[in-house]
Amino acid sequence: VFAKHHQTVSNDLKNIFEEVLGEKNIKLALFTGTPGYHRKVTIQAMGPNGDILAYGKLAENEQTYKLLKNEVDILNYLASLHLTKAAIPKVLFWGTMSNSKLLIQSTRKKLGSHGIYRLTDLHLNFLGELFTKTTRREIFRKSQCFIKLEKNIGELSKHLDNKWKQRQIRGIKYIGSELGEAEVPLGLCHGDFTPWNTFLDSGKLFVFDWEYATKQSIPLWDIFHFLIHPRILVKKDRAETIVRKVKNHNLLQQYLSFVNINNHEMEVMLLFYLCDISCFYLYKISKQGQSSEEEKKSVNAWGEMLDLILSKLVK
Repeated sequence: VFAKHHQTVSNDLKNIFEEVLGEKNIKLALFTGTPGYHRKVTIQAMGPNGDILAYGKLAENEQTYKLLKNEVDILNYLASLHLTKAAIPKVLFWGTMSNSKLLIQSTRKKLGSHGIYRLTDLHLNFLGELFTKTTRREIFRKSQCFIKLEKNIGELSKHLDNKWKQRQIRGIKYIGSELGEAEVPLGLCHGDFTPWNTFLDSGKLFVFDWEYATKQSIPLWDIFHFLIHPRILVKKDRAETIVRKVKNHNLLQQYLSFVNINNHEMEVMLLFYLCDISCFYLYKISKQGQSSEEEKKSVNAWGEMLDLILSKLVK
């Protein structure tokens, strides 16, 4: 029965891709993803000669549907901005297939495409353009991103051990005391800006996987994530090494001047990033009932970094 159902789904997928792309005899490679709360099927569509034509994502439950719907909305919004510093996927199809929702988007990826594992001027120029075109200043305490994090920490606290609960509560209180009444520039954030969600195409950055994007966050969220997450998962640096290297990174310092943020505000925003990203993953793990090795490493590292920054900032 499973084989018959799988064959039907594959045929339906192939028909939709061929109609959307205007191509015949395409081949589909399906990746079922890592088991977890946000698991989805990813589809790579290839031409007869192996060229990558497009990517698809299939949502089969409520939480992945919300992620893909968010990605569609963000990609359509980005298309209206006419970005010049990076290329973004176009939404080619968003609709229902059997009992699932299917998103098909364009790509410029080739078989040899790969991400750049160091922060460069290309990344800075892209983030700067995103900042310029989407940012508005708001009283931080009244902003959607602060209110949302405060609410998430409150709701999550009953699922946390005392150590994590104290980290989050101390963090959000300090952020509120330092930035709460300030007018802070807030704008669109990719939400998973990493080397593996970008690649170089003819000298230009291509940025994809916008599922976790939000239209309002601090201007340093993406740059923090790009500098920190690979150091946790790939380089396996210690927490104190990561914090030191991030804060002293010459391109981060250059970007601070561009967005008009001083070093103390940067440290408070780093605290916000760590509270926000750890809160997101801790909630996800609580829903899954278990965590992958990658999630464990990340959450432990974010916790250690929170301890370091809180011990310095909060007396």
